[in-house]
Order: sequence, then structure tokens, then C-alpha cells
Amino acid sequence: ECTLPMLALDRYFQWFVSALDIGKEKPNKLLFDHTYEVLKKKLPDLSRNEIIHIGDNLECDLNGARNAG
Repeated sequence: ECTLPMLALDRYFQWFVSALDIGKEKPNKLLFDHTYEVLKKKLPDLSRNEIIHIGDNLECDLNGARNAG
């Protein structure tokens, strides 16, 4: 299950992506690529370095996001 809704934190975000949405787990680059493509449709001028990934695991969250650009 997705953590944000489980902890009732989803109400603080207009939008978020869960690994469950695409069937890939962090740090898989495809999860980050998918998120970027979805955001680009909403914000065409967005660059990868303007996206914040929030997490609690150094390897999966921080390094996964860095490796995805």
C-alpha cells in the first residue's frame, strides 16, 4: 500500500506518484522517469532538477533520485 494515504499525508499534496502506479520499486530509474514524464505534461518548462523526491531511505530515495537525474 502507498505510504502517503496510509499515513493520511496525501491531503497535503496536490499530486504524487506511487511505485504501485507503475509496478516499479525505488531505486528503479523507470519510476523516476515516469514521474518526470507525467509532470512534464502538466508543467512543460519543468527540468528534472526542480523536482523534489521525499523519502526515508538513503539508498532507494536519495541515491535513486540522484541516479535518475
